[in-house]
Amino acid sequence: MIEKDWKRFSELIDAAAEYYRQPHLTNAAMKLMFEALRDLSFEAVSFAVTKHMSGIDGNTSRFCPNAADLRLALYGTPEQQACEAWVNVVRAMRKLRSGTSVRFDNPAYHFAIEACGGWPGLCRMTPEESEPLFRRHFVAGIHRCIGWHDVPDHMYGSDEANGYASWTPDEIKFVATRSNSSEALQIVSAGA
Repeated sequence: MIEKDWKRFSELIDAAAEYYRQPHLTNAAMKLMFEALRDLSFEAVSFAVTKHMSGIDGNTSRFCPNAADLRLALYGTPEQQACEAWVNVVRAMRKLRSGTSVRFDNPAYHFAIEACGGWPGLCRMTPEESEPLFRRHFVAGIHRCIGWHDVPDHMYGSDEANGYASWTPDEIKFVATRSNSSEALQIVSAGA
């Protein structure tokens, strides 16, 4: 969110408090919640409030949502996120070979892939070996709040790692995963 979203954000949270018959947040508390959710779009926050209130994420939703509740409504638990991430990685492995350098849209993927021996290493492992290892490290990446400054900007494929003369940075494939599993995994050239 950006500063111009402040008014409608505070109106949304005030409306949620009213719905739950809770007192409105103080200005300081509202600013704190806004900052905690700043990386999200207003539309995502609004969707999360509605999802939380409807209880469709399995929560009882008896209380006015806080920032953590809204993130949970959007993304699920870290374990649920790791399950979805694993599905996305398997799809990417099916479309791309171990020689291809990749860049996922979330640094937690890079953290987990690096812990599995990098992209070529992960591609060589059996699913029985790789899935629990990947999921465990993905969850750890979420808990540690891994950011792009903590991981490589892309995962080296074996072609790049081996220094093949024909390899160019244009060959890095961007993998858009989306947090909503109903959206298709997209793999595009980094230069696109």
